Amino acid sequence: MNKPSLKASMLEKEYFLKKDRELIDKIKHDEEEKKTQAERALHFGKCSHCGAKMLSLEIDAAAMLFCESCHAVQMNLHDLDNLSVKHKLKHAISELLIKAKYNKSA
Repeated sequence: MNKPSLKASMLEKEYFLKKDRELIDKIKHDEEEKKTQAERALHFGKCSHCGAKMLSLEIDAAAMLFCESCHAVQMNLHDLDNLSVKHKLKHAISELLIKAKYNKSA
């Protein structure tokens, strides 16, 4: 009759403890990822200044988000650089100011 040795039993326990720890870590990571995604979904398309919904605009081939409430503008660095290199930044700002004035009077 062969009895499992004490060393084999300890190795088996260590193996299952390690697997349990890996599973727990994976579950925690997945829960954190779900929480992060839920937070992003709540803030997507919202103004970082006042929380109002942002309006998607394109001026001179530059995509941007415009807040009709506080008139904040969000755009990526590439589009901003393109506007400034093409000397169209003043035109884009003028368009946004007109939009802001129109929204105030409406």
